[in-house]
Amino acid sequence: MPQLKPLTLAILTAFSLPVWADDELQQELVDIDALSLSPSLSTSQKNEEAPTFVNADKLQGSGNNDLEAEGKVEVYRGDQVLKADWLSVKDNGNDLNAKGNVVFEQHGDTMSGPAFRLNQATGEGVFESPEYELASRGAKGKADNLYFEGKDLYRFQNATYSTCINPDSDWYVKMSSLSLDYTRNVGEGTHAQMYFKGAPIFYFPWMDFTLDGSRKSGWLTPSFRTSNTTGAELAVPYYWNIAPNRDATITPRLITKRGLQLQGEFRYLEPSYSGVVRAEYLANDKEVDRNRYGFKFNHLQSINGWQFGINAEKVSDRKYFDDLSDKLSVTSTTNLPREMWITKSENGLTLTARTLKYQTLQDDENSIDPPYAKMPQLSLNWYKPDVGVTDFNLAADFTAFSHPTKVNGRRLVVNPSLSIPISSQYAYFTPKVAVHATRYSLSSDNNTLGISNATRTVPILSLDSGLYFEREANWFGRTSTQTLEPRLFYVNIPYRDQSNLPNFDTAEADFSFSQLFSENRYTGSDRINEANQLTAAVTSRLIDPLSGEETARFAIGQRYYFRKTQRVTLDNVPITERSSDVLAGVDAQLSDKWHGSLAWQVNPEKLKTQKASLDLQYRPAPGKVINLGYRYDITPSSESDHFKQFDISGQWPLGNGWYAVGRWNYSVKDRKPLEVLGGLEYNAGCWALRLVAQRYVTSSSQRNNAFYIQLEMNDLARVGSNPLSVLREKISGFQTSQELEKAGN
Repeated sequence: MPQLKPLTLAILTAFSLPVWADDELQQELVDIDALSLSPSLSTSQKNEEAPTFVNADKLQGSGNNDLEAEGKVEVYRGDQVLKADWLSVKDNGNDLNAKGNVVFEQHGDTMSGPAFRLNQATGEGVFESPEYELASRGAKGKADNLYFEGKDLYRFQNATYSTCINPDSDWYVKMSSLSLDYTRNVGEGTHAQMYFKGAPIFYFPWMDFTLDGSRKSGWLTPSFRTSNTTGAELAVPYYWNIAPNRDATITPRLITKRGLQLQGEFRYLEPSYSGVVRAEYLANDKEVDRNRYGFKFNHLQSINGWQFGINAEKVSDRKYFDDLSDKLSVTSTTNLPREMWITKSENGLTLTARTLKYQTLQDDENSIDPPYAKMPQLSLNWYKPDVGVTDFNLAADFTAFSHPTKVNGRRLVVNPSLSIPISSQYAYFTPKVAVHATRYSLSSDNNTLGISNATRTVPILSLDSGLYFEREANWFGRTSTQTLEPRLFYVNIPYRDQSNLPNFDTAEADFSFSQLFSENRYTGSDRINEANQLTAAVTSRLIDPLSGEETARFAIGQRYYFRKTQRVTLDNVPITERSSDVLAGVDAQLSDKWHGSLAWQVNPEKLKTQKASLDLQYRPAPGKVINLGYRYDITPSSESDHFKQFDISGQWPLGNGWYAVGRWNYSVKDRKPLEVLGGLEYNAGCWALRLVAQRYVTSSSQRNNAFYIQLEMNDLARVGSNPLSVLREKISGFQTSQELEKAGN
């Protein structure tokens, strides 16, 4: 959406009812219903219906034909006030003339000048040397003259505009001519210059904008950026308001090290469908001597109760994001999906068909195995509650898998289940039985398994149960409702030899507290673990009795295996432990200023930490936040994937309008920082300056350096490169100084 905000100047509104006058000791009421002091830029019905009164040292005349007020003239109507040294009304209220310290006030907005003339019949006139202050927008400005050129048509000569209310504006926009057409709600300015600290920083030969805040086609504020991979960058976006439900942004991006890139975004919204198309093209990248492009398409549509969607991404080469993106989250992208699906849900029955394929961005130093393509996948899920005393669920899936170097094949999965939920206010018990039936049909290409067809049928029994207790308690100096929630989850699945089955889409699930209560420790359907196991866990919560808000949670759990060996694996190494690692977690609002969370995975036999994360946030006030984080993980089978990292980030006021921001993410294993970010923000009240430097690792041998500088003129425009998305992503709790001011108000 455009960043250049509409420039709107509200000026005068009509008067048209009786006037009250004070002529020394005499008071008399003069009826001049046709009197109207100015054209209407934003007519208020309430003011139109309000009576109008005039207060002056001297008032003379006859009705509407010839009225003259002199000396401290004050005209009141509704919330409107007009003041002047002298006021004349002639020609049945059509000719208006005010002189001497003319001031008009409405809604807290004020305009002043030495003289004002208007012909009500033609809508033509002039306000000489007007100065204005718009309290509603926190803005001010002045002009040589304001010309009334017809009904709802206005033209300022040599006009200025600024949201700096101080006498010497730090920034302002100056236009040789500013026209406001309220018949079309359009404004136009010529020879517009933006001044900062007295120096011109931008020039626009011509500009236009809407007066009602609606969208309008036009050039947006340019942005700048520097990076070691791209050099200096200049992007000048053009916004095209195609229709109320369609728009596009076209952005030429000059990259000094690589050339001229053209970026485009097209958005559309209809009652039954919507979507976004994004495309980028860089002709003949000077660094690699080839054309480069990126494309992304998202579409969602309703068709007679069906939902249809497309999610497609593609780039020209594997290093596209490393070389041309300014975001770490994008540069770490590996698999780009090309997906299309259609689905329908009705009465508990959901049908889905989709195709899915990936573009895998390989790295020179780390070979990546592309995922299987699903061409197509057909799924059915039917949930039927209250079938007698049971709940019935049927999940079925047919998928055709394809891969350039591995065995291709088709897989059919049918998984019906019946459960009996029994519950009360303090307990629940849910037995469940299911059957997981699978059939494979494999091609002969790249088939090293020695089979062409295979089936597997596995019965599954599970029992889920828990209790709920609560009491009043005092923790962290606060009275709370404390709960105690023990839970037992039993699973029994007989062993099936699956070593000769293909692995199309299965991986071992990340071991977590929620995974403790799943039947299968694998994602996908190619492996179903054997099980004769019991998970025991207990959770305790602290709940504010007044608000019902959860202020703390404590949980601990472990899985126990009644069979000594778990033989179903992906790497052919059986699991021989009699119990899983212990998982524990804490999440608590420690005080009004501190929030903390801890997750801990411990091997009980070796008494060794396998995985841990600790997060602390200190936030004593808005704009003051310090985040401390620690990550440790040695659970991956490959030692190269182990990591230990420290993370520190925050935002803090330095005084006199200055704020510091930063992040430091350090890898102990690599003995180097993975990302360093630091910056300053200065808020001068009506403008803000942001300076941010960022350095992050994109691969084991490549780092990206970026520098952002942004100048924001409040309620008008942002000039430079925008670091706000980076700061919000990297610093939890970050707020701009303007957001802090608005929240404080």
